[in-house]
Amino acid sequence: MDPKKTIKIGAWNVRTMFQVSKTAQVIREMERYQLGILGISECRWTESGKIITQGHTIIYSGRNDNQHTEGVAIIMNKECTKSLIEWEPINERLIRARFSSSYAKTTIIQCYSTTNDTEEEINDAYYEALQAQISKTPLHDVLLIIGDQNAKVVKLNTKHERAMGKEGHGVMNENGERLASMCSTNELVIGGTLFKHKDIHKTMWNSPNNRDKNQIDHIIINGKWRRSLRDTEHLEEQISIEKKWENIKEVYHNTSEKIIGFRKSSSKQWLTSFTWKAIDERTKLKEKVLSTRSSRLKEQTQKEYAEKDKEVKKRARKDKKNHLEDRAEEAEKATARGDLSTVYKITKELCGQSKQPPPVKDKMEKSSQLKKGTITLNTNHYKETDWFKVQSGVRKDCIISPILFLVAIDWVMRKTTSDKKRGLTWSMFEDLDFADDIPLLSSKQDHMKKRHIGSAILQAKLDWN
Repeated sequence: MDPKKTIKIGAWNVRTMFQVSKTAQVIREMERYQLGILGISECRWTESGKIITQGHTIIYSGRNDNQHTEGVAIIMNKECTKSLIEWEPINERLIRARFSSSYAKTTIIQCYSTTNDTEEEINDAYYEALQAQISKTPLHDVLLIIGDQNAKVVKLNTKHERAMGKEGHGVMNENGERLASMCSTNELVIGGTLFKHKDIHKTMWNSPNNRDKNQIDHIIINGKWRRSLRDTEHLEEQISIEKKWENIKEVYHNTSEKIIGFRKSSSKQWLTSFTWKAIDERTKLKEKVLSTRSSRLKEQTQKEYAEKDKEVKKRARKDKKNHLEDRAEEAEKATARGDLSTVYKITKELCGQSKQPPPVKDKMEKSSQLKKGTITLNTNHYKETDWFKVQSGVRKDCIISPILFLVAIDWVMRKTTSDKKRGLTWSMFEDLDFADDIPLLSSKQDHMKKRHIGSAILQAKLDWN
């Protein structure tokens, strides 16, 4: 953690995290308030452990008898997780974590205190365990004790001037007295009593009848680092039924997207919004044609539908042409920066699925199959092929014919592209020679037309059909 940056630390009694999607809701609220560390009281998880979910790390400590009561946890974002040195699950009411920093390390103790009605022995055991952790903390550390203390403090800080300010709220109870005494003994300060706020921003607990409001959650810091505490404030939010439903829906949506994924759409992504609008208008005209009873109106509507249909097809052809040119330019840029993976994806996208050539058939019209254990194909029909005449005098199956063809076509291509390069500019490919197949390459449709016309003129000089 960077000491020059302000870190928001919160404490929240969530009542339970032993519910479906409750962890996701807590993390979402943590992100909304931009908290780096959030202490959780009454998480009701059993045992102890460390988990990572939604980019946040959760360390927790609970009961060992498989009863889902009490329990404490600390949730950290990625930045604070990197600074975590060590952590220790103490019991179902206490957990400690220590963080690294440039100037001083920070120790955070998350608490879930007993209430006034709890048996005295259990109360004494809790405060003894808390005192042991305070004594264990190095004196030069920034010590923060956060969580639900179930302790009421007052504005009058008599006898506890060094441990409290004058901004408390409510009437002090027995737990409040024990907390104030412990803070005075260990030179700790109750942060919620230092800063002036409205009462609604001090109270953390409301009674079931909404009449009594008390300040029982506290953030405590050691006096040495008192000035490092910038402010404390209670952030209250009433979660409505609609918000709960939105949270549940978001969890289902995110989980389904991650596990199942989206259905692959067969729609043409290159169509523009104007074309889609024209398609919708054509659909409405089609419905109007089918629903119209008057022959005169029906004939008029059919004419409108025909015109709209032509418009849709024209727009679609234009959109596809623009899309292909844009993708070709993207491929050029990707090749220029050496991104061959993108070039391959674009090429595969534009070429589509390759079609299998038709099977070779013998004279009995039976397909020649490749047999297991051999690589020999039945090619008897090639031996029975008769000579046939062409104007260039080239014969089929003649060994020298491919060489003569390549020499001639190479001359045609050199003459066609001698005035200006019109191929793919990122590699200056003009054509690719595959035996007697010559694909012409170009990134612009206009260039392709000019090259095709030029090659046709030169081929005519060679008397080719």
